Amino acid sequence: MHADQEPLGARGPELHNIGPAWDANTGGGSRIGEILRRRETHFKSTRLLGASIALASIAPLHPVRRPGMISSVVSSAETEANKANIRRYVDEALNRGILEVIDETRGELAQHAKEKVVAWRTAFPDFHTTIETLVAEDDWVAYNVLHEGTHEGEFEGVAPTGRRVAFRTMVFNRFADGIVVENWGLHDHASVLEQLLAE
Repeated sequence: MHADQEPLGARGPELHNIGPAWDANTGGGSRIGEILRRRETHFKSTRLLGASIALASIAPLHPVRRPGMISSVVSSAETEANKANIRRYVDEALNRGILEVIDETRGELAQHAKEKVVAWRTAFPDFHTTIETLVAEDDWVAYNVLHEGTHEGEFEGVAPTGRRVAFRTMVFNRFADGIVVENWGLHDHASVLEQLLAE
């Protein structure tokens, strides 16, 4: 278990972070908050019960908002640009390994993102990500993706098995001037290990 993980309680997976306070019971009644609540329920209903889930988060560059506060209202054009930013990140960085895109779109959060992408693409050279859900509200973008790949490099201490795996990630990004300034990512690494270590 990683240092920033906690064991699961009776409620199932808990959202754990090293950044601003946020949980599935807040969100100010916004669409993003509702998606978070629905996705937490989804994860609870799957085989992830009893497994450890790593939630990677980075402290924001802006002052921390109190739970439930609505973020800045932005134009519809800016909202669409933020969604396009995510599509580009998935297509070019995750699927093609073009790390420069991460520097251009993630600012001071780029280093952590690059480490994650490199780790995934090293463990799964044919790594491919498909966006299943992508929604935006004000300066937030939420998306749910499916990752697939063949295990040909070490992953979480597991030597290459040659097995084909699939797992999901749920991400919430807050944007400022076209750059991601707050990142929350719930990576289903537990199911990857389950698939790799299955008899």
